Amino acid sequence: TGECRADKMIYFPQGTHNINLVGDFTIETWLYMLENGGATRRDIFSTKSFTSSNVQISLGLNYYANPDPSHSNIPHFFIHVQNNPLDHLVGTTNLQPRQWHHLAGVKRGNTLLLFVNGKMEASETIPFTIPDNLNSEIAIGAHPVSGQPYSERNLGGIVEEMHISNTARYT
Repeated sequence: TGECRADKMIYFPQGTHNINLVGDFTIETWLYMLENGGATRRDIFSTKSFTSSNVQISLGLNYYANPDPSHSNIPHFFIHVQNNPLDHLVGTTNLQPRQWHHLAGVKRGNTLLLFVNGKMEASETIPFTIPDNLNSEIAIGAHPVSGQPYSERNLGGIVEEMHISNTARYT
């Protein structure tokens, strides 16, 4: 747990962590947006592996890159595995700036769940398993791309009390 401020990010290069999101897991955090976001996707937590499976996992905002600032803080949770369709969940709540919000992305079996402020907003069954993704980059407050955080996807908010657990905490 800790804090990641608006102009900062926490970055873990390949081989510097032991997080391997393969079974059931939960990624959850408290988020305080400083303002409405821009038209780009912004990641709160994001992984990118560089194995043949190319696993990507993201909990963030504005997946569809909505240019309307009044709808640019809508949460998303997605998992992508090479040669499989992108499975993503998009919430329904547009998070208001200058308020704390709790977000949780959950994988339970083959089901993805997205929770916003304690309420499930989206769920979907994924038609694939997630291969070993221990050899991945991880970024909190940004998106990792080819060995460095991708600053155009910086969050622009405060992340506190992020928890990553190997259990489906919410159902």
